[in-house]
Amino acid sequence: MRSFYVEKPEPPVSKEVLDLGARVYKENCAQCHGPEGAGDGTAVSQLQIVPADLRDGRASLELTLRVLRNGVDGTQMAPWTPRLSDAEIEAVARYTRTLLPRQLE
Repeated sequence: MRSFYVEKPEPPVSKEVLDLGARVYKENCAQCHGPEGAGDGTAVSQLQIVPADLRDGRASLELTLRVLRNGVDGTQMAPWTPRLSDAEIEAVARYTRTLLPRQLE
């Protein structure tokens, strides 16, 4: 069955969207997830649960969007919908894909 699986490439993302995502990430996410997404931000020592390492590539774009919109129960990851627009959430989700060791294309 695994031989039938074909990974769907993600559509290209404009430079403007990635720039917005980078800005939103730096302002709102890097404190916990770190500048490179390793889960080693400056606020980690104050958290009960270590933030996800965004470089591991296990989360799909859809899951990333869901986490940003809804948060993660039992963790400090709260929903971002009260603070970020839909465009900012989409941009930062797409930006985090660039943190993967092998960027999905």
